[in-house]
This record gives sequence, structure tokens and C-alpha cells, in this order.
Amino acid sequence: MEEQDPQKIEGMTRIVLRPLASPLPLAFFAFGAGSLMLSGLQLGLIPASETRSVALVQAAFVFPPLALSSVLAFLSRETLGATIMALISASWLANGLIDLTTPPTSTNATQGLLALALAAILLLVGAGSVFGKPLLGLVIALASARFALNGLYETTGAPGFEASRPRQASSDAL
Repeated sequence: MEEQDPQKIEGMTRIVLRPLASPLPLAFFAFGAGSLMLSGLQLGLIPASETRSVALVQAAFVFPPLALSSVLAFLSRETLGATIMALISASWLANGLIDLTTPPTSTNATQGLLALALAAILLLVGAGSVFGKPLLGLVIALASARFALNGLYETTGAPGFEASRPRQASSDAL
């Protein structure tokens, strides 16, 4: 067997890296815009009669960029961020579809249990990230609390948690 010159072998081997940009800005901006719409609905700035419009924003505007961000984060080997973005993107789609098909001011036990499950998952992931990435851990813990409160309201309908859902339409007061 003939020995090859090591310099020839090095010349034949190429490693090409195509680093990906961070998908976090896309995810945060989509999440922020969706949260603004949802908060506007919950605070009464958007009338309850427009719940279906907000649901369309959740499914068509928030879900796709979050899902894309999760895929890009997985490709970038950012497992924690990718996992969180994938779960949250799917929840935006599920909540949007549920809100499209249910009366605007009703509670939904399915939506509530989904929110409680996500709260538990986020709490576990957030606890694991506190030591390595404390700021991310704090953000995840706050998101977990938000999901938990919303989940408790959806499953129980308790008035103490009602601020996390849309108010009754003003025509109900008449």
C-alpha cells in the first residue's frame, strides 16, 4: 500500500461552517407582539368581540416565527431555548385554535390543563437553567407563573384569576 503525503490529504479535506444567526430576536419580537395583542384583549383595550381576531394573530403571526426559531435553535444546538420555543410556539397555535372555536368569554378546561402542564415543564426547565443562565431561568420562571395562573383560571373559573382572561363584553353591563 502506498503512503500518501499528509499535505495532500490536508489539501483535500475541507470543513465548512455555516453558523446560524441567533433565532432569539425573532422569537422575542413575535412573542412580544402576540403578548401585546393578548394583553390588550385581557385588559379590555381590545373588545371581547374581537377575540377571534386575536386568536388568528396567535395562530398566524406568533406561531410561525416561534416554530421557525425553535428549529433554528435546535440546529444551533441551543437545546434549552429550542425546547422552550417549540413548546411555547405549539401552545400559541393550540390556544389560537381553541379561541377561534369557543365563545369569547368562556373558560376551557383543555386550555387550562395545557397551561398547567406547560407551567410545570417551564418550572422544571427554568430551575435547571438558573445556575448556567440565571436571566433565562428568571424569564422562564415568570412565564411559568403566568401559565399557571391562566391554567388555574381556565380549569376553575375562579374570579381571583379572572384578570388573566378577556373581560365580558360591555353589552353585558346593559
